[in-house]
Amino acid sequence: WFSAPERQLDALEQALPELHSSPLQRQQALALINPQHRRSLRPQQASNIKGCVRRLHRRLLRQPLPRRWPALRPPFGLPPAERPDQPEAWSAWLADHRSYPAPRLTERVVLAAQCQLSVCGPSWLELRPHLLLQRLPLPALGQVWVDFQRSGLHQLQLARRADPAEQSVQELAVVERLTLNLELPPPERASHWLAHLQAQQLIIDPEPARVLLLRELGLPAWWLDPKADVNGWLQQPQAVDPHQWAARLGLTSPYEGHLQVLGSAGCAFERALTKEMVSPVGPGAESSGPAIAYWPGWPELVVDDPAAGLLRVGWLQAAAQRGARLIRAGADHCPDEWQLLQTASPSLAHPWDAPPAELRARHGGQLLMALAEDRPMPPLQTVRQWQAADLAQRPPLAAVVVSLYNYADRITEALHSVSAQTQKRLELIVVDDASSDDGTAVVDRWMDACLSVGEHPFVRMLLLRHGHNTGLATARNTALANSQAPWCFVLDADNALFPDAVADCLALADASAPQLAVVHPLLAVEAEPGRPDEQRTLVRPQSWQRERLRFENHVDAMALVRRSAWEVVGGYTHIEGGWEDYDFWCKLAGAGYHGLQCPRILAVYRSHAASMSHCATNRSWHALSRTLQQRHPWLQLPLAQTEAP
Repeated sequence: WFSAPERQLDALEQALPELHSSPLQRQQALALINPQHRRSLRPQQASNIKGCVRRLHRRLLRQPLPRRWPALRPPFGLPPAERPDQPEAWSAWLADHRSYPAPRLTERVVLAAQCQLSVCGPSWLELRPHLLLQRLPLPALGQVWVDFQRSGLHQLQLARRADPAEQSVQELAVVERLTLNLELPPPERASHWLAHLQAQQLIIDPEPARVLLLRELGLPAWWLDPKADVNGWLQQPQAVDPHQWAARLGLTSPYEGHLQVLGSAGCAFERALTKEMVSPVGPGAESSGPAIAYWPGWPELVVDDPAAGLLRVGWLQAAAQRGARLIRAGADHCPDEWQLLQTASPSLAHPWDAPPAELRARHGGQLLMALAEDRPMPPLQTVRQWQAADLAQRPPLAAVVVSLYNYADRITEALHSVSAQTQKRLELIVVDDASSDDGTAVVDRWMDACLSVGEHPFVRMLLLRHGHNTGLATARNTALANSQAPWCFVLDADNALFPDAVADCLALADASAPQLAVVHPLLAVEAEPGRPDEQRTLVRPQSWQRERLRFENHVDAMALVRRSAWEVVGGYTHIEGGWEDYDFWCKLAGAGYHGLQCPRILAVYRSHAASMSHCATNRSWHALSRTLQQRHPWLQLPLAQTEAP
């Protein structure tokens, strides 16, 4: 900046293309750059730091402390304030002392042979008290036995065998009453809370400000470090008994090395997991990631006594240690307390709606991408080819191109809708992408029947069949490549056109500028049996806008496309999982083309359980978003921003 400021300004404007500086602005910016402002030109200031402080600083740099030293009192004393004698003032007192550290228990204490362990706030049926209890600085908790017959929801009666080594040390403090405090009660319950705490020999609390409040009230409270080493509480036999896991919780031991998914991960995840079971991946699939142990009923476990509460949290700790990772699915059962688990891998916690492949990729620290490739046209079989005798004098004005794959039971209605078009001089091109059903024969018979009638809008018909399956994008490319009309209406085999669809869209296309590449009508939604969740009446009502395409795909593939624009951008690209049409729209927009909405409902989109969007696209949104974002950097897709853990 000081040796060549002009070059630096040029580099800044290249890095930020949205800057449009005027010559006057550049001149003013250059005037502000002064070499005398260099920090290196400042004289070295004499330091008044004492030598002992410097030496201590050097020692700390050589060997940093594992954690911050606890302070017995706040470093500069508590700020002047009234003593928190009244419960009504406790909340304000805590807010004033929120940033102060609290003392940690450093003296060695032992549990009595018979002791009482209580919890204030939640009960021993919940996860958090147990997860915090395993961080107490009491190693003896790993060897205790809980008498559940004499225990209650908030009190556990513990028994343990005395250690002769401890009996020989007279100065050890023996604790018979211990409380884990996790609450600040309302004023009306404060007296009962204080009476209970005043009878305790040791109070442990994970909230530093609350510890200071308790100590100010004269209670023996100490801070519980949530990151302290575990003491074995969740490794004791009463917590990790596989027979009791089965008898009380109905859970088997956590599978070793599996991804442990706790809670319902959604319909898309479950369908994909079912598909994996139906069509298991063959040998060598271990590279795809670890297996998944799915526990959708975890949040609904019935825990009605402290024994079941200890078993549940013991199972959870075992799952965290034995599994490759814990995944907390769902939105209502993702407590922050899971951070207290002893595990090497952090858990993934959010409503999980992505497929298992996405989960495995994120576990591996990667982001799942959808395959994108321009596939060559496969070997073609011309099943039927017909054209009018005067085709040279009356060439087609528009084509309807239909891609077909295993829709033999649906294609006939789509073809009927094409033959009912009011627009004349059409060509019909159907490409069967190597269907396993008799779709090709159905189309061939339909064309034969249509030609025998004589009343139809066609001047050309073509039925092609791929030698092997290559996907929707390649089938559409084959159809457009074999068409002769300047405009092609893309129709999927499970949808249908209304009679004026081609005529109305073509009228707008012929009257528009050469940069118009797409005319898309409004599409009615018809929910078929199997989709009771479909509530839409229109597919998407928005018109073509590049700024809207930046964030989402809102234009369906059923539209009239200029054939020359399709050639310019290289046609459709195969995107594994769907969104070939979205990628095609982005390629057109990137090449300077635009689209236009026809304000009429001209086609019907059938929403059914066997559709491609339902079977594939809706399960792959994250991977598809990342692939589209990578192919078109001007996009800003929200799901593409998800980072790997």
